[in-house]
Amino acid sequence: KRHKAKFLDGTARSALMRHVDEHHLTTGPKSMDVRLSLSEAELEQLVGASATRRLFDHFGVRPTDIRLRRVEANSDDPVCVPFHTDYSKRTMQVPLNDPHEYDGGSLVWAVDGALETPPRPAGSATIHTKDVVHAVTRMSHGTRYGLFLCELPEKHDLLHLIDPAVEQLSFFRRAVAFLDNATDT
Repeated sequence: KRHKAKFLDGTARSALMRHVDEHHLTTGPKSMDVRLSLSEAELEQLVGASATRRLFDHFGVRPTDIRLRRVEANSDDPVCVPFHTDYSKRTMQVPLNDPHEYDGGSLVWAVDGALETPPRPAGSATIHTKDVVHAVTRMSHGTRYGLFLCELPEKHDLLHLIDPAVEQLSFFRRAVAFLDNATDT
């Protein structure tokens, strides 16, 4: 499910990117993939009450987890995030910088028997549920920033993952059968 509307303006996005950059610079070993949890109050302090309310309203439920993510390309070892489903029952991703500021790092959904790469301009939002198989392409240059709102399941409740796991097994059986019967080299 994609959304072209902008939920965060440039000032709010810059505040969030500065915040995760400061954390990156002041903490221990430098990671290429920084994930920083935020409280609702911290988010509101960084982007304002109305932007926070707009994000939460669009998400449809009060998030149980809010995170900033800063992923820096590693040209020595460019990796992707392989296809998976989330532990989170529902996830909203808000790209904080424009895709032209980095190479790769595209969100890819496996939906309706096809792969889809939704456009993600800075400040827009995508929402997906736990059963959407998705991946992120490898990044070869730049830094990608994102804000994530998640609705986590009740503690120790993993039962909601059964159906997506079974579907993933079915998907990979079909993929292997397709590859076994492929005639191109």
